[in-house]
Amino acid sequence: MSQIDASITFCAGSNLKAGDLGVSSDPFLVARIGGLFYMTQVVPRTRNPVWNESWEIQNVTLNSNLDIEVWDKDSFLPNDLLGKVKVPITSSELDGQQAWSFEVKQANGHSIGSLTLKIATRLSLSVIQFPTSNKRAIKIHNSNVAGTVTGSYHSALSNLPTYRAYSMDMYHVGAVFLNKYQKWNENYKAAKMIFGNNPASKVLRQTIRSQHTALYREGYHRTERRFIGHSEDFFAAFDFGMFQGVRREYTYVLLDDRFNFSETGAAFFTDFMSKHAMHSKAAKEVRYSGEFRVFELPNGRHRLVIDNGSGTYAPNKDDLPLLKEAFKANFEDMDVEVYDFRDPALSVYKQKPQPPSPQTPKPHTHLKDFVNKFHRGSTPS
Repeated sequence: MSQIDASITFCAGSNLKAGDLGVSSDPFLVARIGGLFYMTQVVPRTRNPVWNESWEIQNVTLNSNLDIEVWDKDSFLPNDLLGKVKVPITSSELDGQQAWSFEVKQANGHSIGSLTLKIATRLSLSVIQFPTSNKRAIKIHNSNVAGTVTGSYHSALSNLPTYRAYSMDMYHVGAVFLNKYQKWNENYKAAKMIFGNNPASKVLRQTIRSQHTALYREGYHRTERRFIGHSEDFFAAFDFGMFQGVRREYTYVLLDDRFNFSETGAAFFTDFMSKHAMHSKAAKEVRYSGEFRVFELPNGRHRLVIDNGSGTYAPNKDDLPLLKEAFKANFEDMDVEVYDFRDPALSVYKQKPQPPSPQTPKPHTHLKDFVNKFHRGSTPS
């Protein structure tokens, strides 16, 4: 079976269905092919959006379908799926000059507008195992309200305290882990409080989901989107794991298509003892979870040291090789080491962060302070 490389330009939409009260839309696209995916920027208040965004992909099987979903972005409610387009990639000799128009259709076959694309293809010379892209997104979510709660300073964009949460596209997680998930830990008291079947647990899960939404929803805080192709781009997105001259530790969850993480040391929502649940939006199962650190190597490159230290999900240490394989499937050039969190060898990499400087605001450790501000409509900038 022939493999191809492709450059896909999402040019524009025309006469798309109005999603906002039947008047207008805030459209964006989600494209998928060969286990890869790409999301465009949102174009506000229009039925005729112009994106002109290009997506470079490598090592995709010829005759694969490019599946595109057209969505309407909503600030407070779930996003609305407007329609879909299926584009078979049947040639390895497209020059990318011609603009192609495709109807956007709903499930019932009704047309709700059209998309214009340009596609260039060529036979692939790659020898890598998985399809890949040099343009995956990592979103850096900066929240001033959460920064005030935690006493964090992480932004050159503002003098206000800022807390950062990161969300990176991850490809091929399902292809690596197959049917393996890590269920919440029934032997962990805090997890039982969160995932129990009683009314108190239900309220707790909803509150944790509010935490997640407040940090990760783009309309509530300043969000920076970067495109990364190599492992060093990934490390650079969070300053190679350094802050104020100290190497930091990060809490993460790996989901089907995302790698969500933030700094471990910040005193954030300590009432509930589960940042992992917050990053997963109180999901009952994840692909993997734990903590990680980044270290500089003698050659100037960096190493990811990642473990399974999560009481909430207690990931099986036997699946650590799959975690490594997932990162290598996304970043072939990445130097990554995986450890069981109880492995004594991991202590060599651990460094306790320095305490906050005297001028840093004292953290508020009560969840209700943050959640009350969020529900009163306080909007992080």
